Amino acid sequence: MIPVEFRRNEYKKLKFRKNQPLCNPITVIFLPKLGPSLHGPFFMAIPYRESHLSGLLNSKKREQTMKLEFHHINFVSQNIEELDMFYKNIMQMETIPPEKFPRTAATDKAGYDGKIKFVTEGSMQMHLAEKDLTVAKKHNQKINPVKKGHIAFRTDDIEEFKVLLKEKNIQFSDYGTTFAKEWYQIFFQDPVGNIIEVHQLLE
Repeated sequence: MIPVEFRRNEYKKLKFRKNQPLCNPITVIFLPKLGPSLHGPFFMAIPYRESHLSGLLNSKKREQTMKLEFHHINFVSQNIEELDMFYKNIMQMETIPPEKFPRTAATDKAGYDGKIKFVTEGSMQMHLAEKDLTVAKKHNQKINPVKKGHIAFRTDDIEEFKVLLKEKNIQFSDYGTTFAKEWYQIFFQDPVGNIIEVHQLLE
């Protein structure tokens, strides 16, 4: 991308060098250049690929329409009762009734029937789940969210978020409602391997 400077009244003088590497079709974006100029106000004309411009516009639109907020932390253990008592007795957290999290019934071939405890200090939730190393294989997925735990975010448009991941070439495991009747959940990894959940509350 090679910026081309020109004054406000010199649009006709705008020319590109013959060997300038541009891809067709292109869009020229006029941006005001900051700072003083000896020749009066001028702008910068930036040749931009249409595909890149479309991506920027789509990202901006997505930021304005799709909501995303932190929801909970998931820790896993073979001894959920011990973990639950620690966070309630030492960290002064309160129990969240399990009735608020209707779970999908598990079978021998699908689902997850491990124990889960839910606690909160008033604003943030913790989901304490029984470790299960068979979940990913059972559902033909690459990521197992109850192997080492994860952090979770809630969105109001899970399909739009999946489009974002695909655009960024980030692979994800789509578990749908495997774990919860009222949540549609997907899981993926950050650059260092931490597991992240994004879910949408189903109406």
